[in-house]
Amino acid sequence: MNTDQPSPATKQASSCPAAPTDDPLDFGTLASAQRIDLAQLPALERIVRRWQTAHGSRVSFVEARELDILDVVLRFDAGSRLDGDSPGLAAATLYMLDQGAGDYDAQGLATALEELGAQFNREVHLDHATLSLRCLATAAVREPAVHLLTTLLGRPHFTAPALDKIKARLLAHLSQLDGNPASVMQRAVMTHVFADHPYAAHVHGTTAGVQALAAQDLHAFYSRAYSANNVEIALVGNLSPDQAQALAQTLSDALPQHWAALPPAPPQTYEATRREWAGVGSTQAVLAMPLLLRPDDADYEAVLLGCDVLGSSLDSRLMGELRTRRSLTYSIRATPTLWRAGGMLKVEWDVAAEYAEASRRLVLELIDCLLEQGPSSAELLRVLNLRVVQLLLKAARNDQRAAWLTEHGQWGLPADYLAEHLDRLAAVTPQQVAPALRRWIDTRRMSFFSIGPRAAQQRLPDLDDA
Repeated sequence: MNTDQPSPATKQASSCPAAPTDDPLDFGTLASAQRIDLAQLPALERIVRRWQTAHGSRVSFVEARELDILDVVLRFDAGSRLDGDSPGLAAATLYMLDQGAGDYDAQGLATALEELGAQFNREVHLDHATLSLRCLATAAVREPAVHLLTTLLGRPHFTAPALDKIKARLLAHLSQLDGNPASVMQRAVMTHVFADHPYAAHVHGTTAGVQALAAQDLHAFYSRAYSANNVEIALVGNLSPDQAQALAQTLSDALPQHWAALPPAPPQTYEATRREWAGVGSTQAVLAMPLLLRPDDADYEAVLLGCDVLGSSLDSRLMGELRTRRSLTYSIRATPTLWRAGGMLKVEWDVAAEYAEASRRLVLELIDCLLEQGPSSAELLRVLNLRVVQLLLKAARNDQRAAWLTEHGQWGLPADYLAEHLDRLAAVTPQQVAPALRRWIDTRRMSFFSIGPRAAQQRLPDLDDA
């Protein structure tokens, strides 16, 4: 974390591009928008109940009676950070769960879910593995659907023939990534920013790691990482509290018991660097640095909104300068991504090869300008409303709400975190943003990565020529 001081690059930066004025937002001729009060955020009228099952599973429940739908999400602390010396272990274990369980083979499970009209999904990430079920909440559908879910969670087969199929799919995916220069660069970004940390490895492992996996490896990982006290369970839908209690206990009873992963350790080493690869077409460029921020940090909302001002939409500073004013790129975005051990700020854009270096300097200058001056009131209002609208649209979906509940639980956030987050977003002032950004972002610590044709570097064209 940085001191609350501008970097030397900020102090030496040339005059910053003019920020948007503080004029009110103009809705043009949209008559329906004239009555919108952008200063008032609608309340989230959802009560979140939390408890633990007898086996230690942490449960969040939202009663939603307006639709006869049930969403179930289980988020295990079983991500690829736990792969250890077996890259690909977490991914292969998750993908094997629906390849045969109990009295069903893979086709039998898929057919049974389809006949119920149920939707089943699974995803693996650095920090977690998630399984989700969406079905009708009526007992005639809910009960057999939950039975199928508990079967694949509690009695997976892990047969060698099924593992061979999963390994073939993972190897094909890794081969495709290896043949994509942009993917190679993105993996290099993670490898450098999280050097000597489990996050440096690809979530789907390596070719050698996947090839070496055996069925007993997956079963051993499953027996630990899919334990009842290593999971966050979220239930959202047309259930009573008593029904939710019984359902959560049923899920928890089906799981292995008595193991929980330790919290991930933060990365220990990082040095700013520059790496370039030869490629074809336009140059793909990335500036990246660690961002050791958490959702419960006091600066979190100000940093999010500051990054939005920098590069989240067509109205952002980076898009305004590099695309609208200078026609250097089609798209440029600044994305803060948080993981439990530490996150990353990444700025990505494409540019003609001869302007790679000049555009890098321009992007750093624009970041330093924002760190020094902060946003205007108009900029902050725009990104606030864009972010809030996106959050409210997602919150209206029960499956998204369930996913958020498990995410908040794994972070250790309170049950009403989403409502608190919206309130804190609305409370951010323009004067708070620049100091918050300076505490977490320093352009001197940003590494630069690019892939594209070798070309003699040129200065940026004059604005009149752009």
